[in-house]
Amino acid sequence: MGSLPAPLVHVEALGRQRFYILEPSLIQEALVGNADALTKGPELRRTLGAVLGDGLLTADGAHWRWQRQIRRAPIFRHERLLGFLPAMLAAAAETRDRWLTKPDGSVIDIGHEMMHTTFDIIVETMLSGRANIDAARAERAITDFLESTGWVFALSLLNAPSWMPYPGKGRTNAAARYLRGAIGRIAAAHRAAGSGSGDLVDLLLNAADPETGRTMTDEELTDNLLTFVAAGHETTALGLAWTFDLLSRNPGPASAPWLRLRR
Repeated sequence: MGSLPAPLVHVEALGRQRFYILEPSLIQEALVGNADALTKGPELRRTLGAVLGDGLLTADGAHWRWQRQIRRAPIFRHERLLGFLPAMLAAAAETRDRWLTKPDGSVIDIGHEMMHTTFDIIVETMLSGRANIDAARAERAITDFLESTGWVFALSLLNAPSWMPYPGKGRTNAAARYLRGAIGRIAAAHRAAGSGSGDLVDLLLNAADPETGRTMTDEELTDNLLTFVAAGHETTALGLAWTFDLLSRNPGPASAPWLRLRR
């Protein structure tokens, strides 16, 4: 068995001191307990801000605090979120059925399949179904945007100007424009219609800061929806893909007999 990773890793590069926190309790302390003293940094905002705006993942200070506070409102409690389970189970069942129709020996790209499945769940639970968005185009736009983040982050570390070209920059900019426009239109339409669909757009529209009563503007609503859609989509899909990898390495009674992953 390999050794456990260090809870805190120090790196000095390009004249800058950096600390990477790997211990969950230290992450909690940094992001919550010391949120006023520690900022997200310009690299994160430059890398993700084109799509996520000033949402929970990129905001600092008072603006971050009130967005975090709003997510502690009663509508985000566990029992309310259980209403999303049927859509999640239906998407999982659809993926299972699609796999079972494939001939023996077929190769399945688990990473892509999990991206597809989690996006289906997002569309149904957050955006009231496929009628409200071109799901295929939105999924491609998220992929185009996320694939460029390594380049943008690297250029940020070098303090390169924002106009500096990099591979795929045109696709990245187009993806950001499409995603913010599409999600912004959904948010505005929900507000105008007073929809009672119960999806995440409605939850955010009806949520208010428990202390001040402040609610989200359309811009803030777009920022936070895209934080769920873009950031949550990728991380959940990757987590599921790694779960399949672990199942293939440790088969048991509950594992599908046909599950064999190529690495």
